[in-house]
Amino acid sequence: MTQLYRNKQHLITTVKLLSISLLCAAVLSGCGFHLRGETQLPKNLQPVYLSTSAQYSDLSKEIFKQLKLSGVQITKNATFANSRLVVEQQETQRRSQSLDALARTAEYAYYQSADVQLLGKNGKLVAPPQTVRVRRVIVNDPNSPVTERAEERIVEQEMTEELAVQIVSQLDYWARLISRKR
Repeated sequence: MTQLYRNKQHLITTVKLLSISLLCAAVLSGCGFHLRGETQLPKNLQPVYLSTSAQYSDLSKEIFKQLKLSGVQITKNATFANSRLVVEQQETQRRSQSLDALARTAEYAYYQSADVQLLGKNGKLVAPPQTVRVRRVIVNDPNSPVTERAEERIVEQEMTEELAVQIVSQLDYWARLISRKR
């Protein structure tokens, strides 16, 4: 009888897990969740040349990587490009967000921003310039400055990646606007 009871419990557990999995799948599909696909940049704007104020910066490398992942054709030579993604004035700031009881910084707010625009082959503006921003707040441990600096580097790296993703998303948005106008 105990073996029968265990089999029944196992069956009930399996049915519950299957039900929860199906429910999660239905919720995710209904909420608009989808995997990032290719950026549908019109063929007449490809290949794209990435023009940045700091060509070998972490942000430039990350944007290049995100463009490749999004299926955008990229050229390293501006003369072969049909459009130019211009990224300028990247700015990173760190500000005290709040203080603890001893008037030491308890939280820092980190900000990163960049101005982006899309130019055609002739240098004419294809899409309106935009400023893309990322913000994070982290809790500070004033008793551990080494940990603070290490965490700051990690946060800056994550923010740079997020900023690059947003820039490529902005390019995708512009591509959709351009496609609608045609």
